[in-house]
Amino acid sequence: MQRRTSPLHAETGIVELAQAFSWHHHHARCAALDAEGYADGFPSNVLCRDEDLIFVTVAGRAGITKAQKLWVERLVAVRRVEMLVVHDGLGGLARLLRAGSTVAGGVPRC
Repeated sequence: MQRRTSPLHAETGIVELAQAFSWHHHHARCAALDAEGYADGFPSNVLCRDEDLIFVTVAGRAGITKAQKLWVERLVAVRRVEMLVVHDGLGGLARLLRAGSTVAGGVPRC
């Protein structure tokens, strides 16, 4: 029987694996918070290499929270990822969010 890894050991292991396999890694040291100050469930680890992007959330001993579950459900349904660089305004972002479709021509300048 495999012993369950503690969340702290899991986080350390994720960092070590990302480094070992040359993934660019971001770890949120403090979980994202919603407007009321509660953890919003967003995955604490984001890994990127070449054309791949992976979100990793670590479940506590009681499993994942409702907020984590909501993010898991939303992220597994994603079929497109956008990346915007905001410079002087939010016009490009507003157009993207209003249309809900890809902005043509690569990374738009906002």
